[in-house]
Amino acid sequence: MNFTTSPFLYRLNFLIKHKANIKIILAFLKFQFLKFFYNHFRSKEKKKNKILIKNKEVTRDDFSIYSFDWKKNLRAYKDKNIKYLEIGSFEGISAYFIHKYFKLIEIYCVDTWEGNDEYGDEINFQNIELNFDKNLKDIKNLKKYKTTSDAFFKDNKEQFDIIYVDGSHKYNQVKKDLINALKNLKFDGIIICDDYFWNLDGNKEDIPVQAINEVVIESDLKIVAITVNQIFLKKIKF
Repeated sequence: MNFTTSPFLYRLNFLIKHKANIKIILAFLKFQFLKFFYNHFRSKEKKKNKILIKNKEVTRDDFSIYSFDWKKNLRAYKDKNIKYLEIGSFEGISAYFIHKYFKLIEIYCVDTWEGNDEYGDEINFQNIELNFDKNLKDIKNLKKYKTTSDAFFKDNKEQFDIIYVDGSHKYNQVKKDLINALKNLKFDGIIICDDYFWNLDGNKEDIPVQAINEVVIESDLKIVAITVNQIFLKKIKF
């Protein structure tokens, strides 16, 4: 069978190749089944978010396509007083969305602003950090940490309700970030992993999906949803 002729089969094979268990496969199949119904709403929310950030400094908008899935899968937290952490903030567009959607929230942003394997040498990260500062300068309940995720987690004493992991895309670091995130996540908290299908068309093995799948299986996390290129996970108490 030629998997390249079917995006669905290609992604399914990608997941199986990288040790997805039955829970992951079923969550992926659910997304595939529902996406035709939700794609209209996904497109609508994407346009709304682009309007929201039209006056922001945006080199590239990788987030707006996810805004529907974030609203849908995080709606239980909308009116709660929560703490949000993101590993990898880039220009702050995801943090700005969180600020606008959740009214009672503390936001923690961790990034080195030195670039990573996702962007290569194509982007000037000094400008990216300046854009982050401009975009979020009016948010009072935001804390910026210009450091590595390892250094942040080593000193952190907070417990978070939502953690967004979009830092290094290397297997070892992704796995370390997820394990540390779990230690710093409240029970019933959500971890969002970005770029779940990153390098789908490449030959690299040193990629996020392998690390994510292993942590899901080893920690027996509940899969809330698999979406366009992200996976939502819940830490549950036994």
